[in-house]
Amino acid sequence: IQQLGGVPVDYNSPNAKDEIIEHGPFDVILDCVDTELSRWSDNVLGVWRNCVHVSIVSPLLQDTDRYGVFFGVASTLLKSALRIYEPAIRGRIFTYAFFMPNSECLHQISRFIDEGKIKPIVEKVFPFSELPEAYEKVAKLRGVGKTVIDFSLTKSPQKDTATDNNIVP
Repeated sequence: IQQLGGVPVDYNSPNAKDEIIEHGPFDVILDCVDTELSRWSDNVLGVWRNCVHVSIVSPLLQDTDRYGVFFGVASTLLKSALRIYEPAIRGRIFTYAFFMPNSECLHQISRFIDEGKIKPIVEKVFPFSELPEAYEKVAKLRGVGKTVIDFSLTKSPQKDTATDNNIVP
């Protein structure tokens, strides 16, 4: 990130605001977590020069899960309008980024991983048989890396010796 001119910030640090102010104003802010600090960081964007704050944390999925499709989309639109309004009156842009799978991009990322150019952070790998546990872990929104479901891993069933008496009816 730093080689590209980016400034990584530990949003849990007590000095995070000071660190951001020291390096600002910014042309682009890429927000990967939705925190009070990330919402505050609009204040260190440049003014009236096409500076943009992009968040990959949209309320869309959470709101549609919580309220259903119709009210979830309506809630997201309202939240987005309110979130976009304040920076806009100060000459700044806020937007959500949405992504969709692209096979060419996924193959390029695979090559980068194989070449060691990027290193994915995997917090925990679950076998498919533990899918509910994996879902509960992800739902807590407290991970430090990706949670992976490995379909090739199968938890070997534990033998119940009380019922396994090798008798075939």
